[in-house]
Amino acid sequence: MRDKKIILIFKFIEHLKKGVCLKEFAKKYNIDERTAQRYKKDIEEIFDIKLKMLKKGCYIAPDSDSFADVLINKSDIEDLDRLIYLLMLINKKFLRYLGIEDKLLSKYLKEESFFVIKDLPFEDLKDIETFKKIKKALKHKQYMDIVYHAENECFFEKAKPIKIVFAEGNWYLAVITDDEINNGFKFLRINYIKSINLRKEEFKRDKKAEEFIKKAQSIWSLYDKKPFEVIVEVDSEVARFFRVKKFLESQQIVNIKENGDLIIKYYITSEYEIINLAKKWIPHMKIIKPFNVKEKFLSLLQEAIDKNL
Repeated sequence: MRDKKIILIFKFIEHLKKGVCLKEFAKKYNIDERTAQRYKKDIEEIFDIKLKMLKKGCYIAPDSDSFADVLINKSDIEDLDRLIYLLMLINKKFLRYLGIEDKLLSKYLKEESFFVIKDLPFEDLKDIETFKKIKKALKHKQYMDIVYHAENECFFEKAKPIKIVFAEGNWYLAVITDDEINNGFKFLRINYIKSINLRKEEFKRDKKAEEFIKKAQSIWSLYDKKPFEVIVEVDSEVARFFRVKKFLESQQIVNIKENGDLIIKYYITSEYEIINLAKKWIPHMKIIKPFNVKEKFLSLLQEAIDKNL
C-alpha cells in the first residue's frame, strides 16, 4: 500500500512523545526492525533533531514541541477545517497540487461558503508530471538536469532543488545551479521548464538556501547578498494603504510629513525589489535614495514613455 509508510511514520512520531522501542514497534506493525530504524533516521533528518536514547533500541522526542507542527490534537480539528475552507476559497486546484484528492474534499464542497476571496490570477500548471518529478526530487534530495526556456533556452546541469515556491500567483522552483549569476540561485517558473532528468546522485539538505527562501521578500531577492537601505516617499493620497499593509516585509514608516506624505524605509538586496513596487504605485511613490536606484527607475520610466509616444 502506497500510504502505509506515511501512516506508520505518523504512528512512530505519536509513540515518540512517550518513548518507542524499535523492536516492539516493528513487531506491533508487522515490519522488520531495519525498517523501523529507517523511520527513526527519516524523522531525525526531516525535523532536524536528534532523538534521545532511553535505552538500547528505545528512543524519545527531545522535547514536547518537536512535532507540534504535524501532530494535530482533536481540539484542533476545527482549525484544520478552517484551513481547508480557506485554501478552497483561494483556489481548489491548489489543494490538488498539494496531493489532496477530490474525494477528501467532498464534504467541504457541499458546505455553503459565506466568503469570496479575490486575488491575483492563479497560474495553472501545464505539466503535472513535471510537478510530480520535482516533488520526487525534493523528497529524495536528488540532483536534476533541467532544460529551461523563458526568453532563451538554458540548460542547468546537476541543479540542486530546494523548494517549490508559490509567489505572486505563480509557481516557481528554487534551485542552486553552477551559474555565476546570483551565486547560482534561481527561481525558475515551473511552466517554463521544458524537461527534467532526475539524477541518481543525492545531496544533503541546504539549510542556508532554505533560510534565504523564508526571508526573501520577493522572487527578485538576491541570494547571499547583504541588504541595503532604500528610502521612498509616498504621497498622502495613498498613504492609508501603506499604514495597514507591508508591501515588502522590511517596510518601516520612519516619518509622517505635515501634508500626510509618508517617508518609508526598506532593506533590499536587489534594486528591482523596490523598482517593481514603485511601478505599481506610479505616480504616488518616488524613490529618494540611493541615487543609483532612483536613476535606474527614472530611466525605465523614460523608456516606457518613449515607447508610447
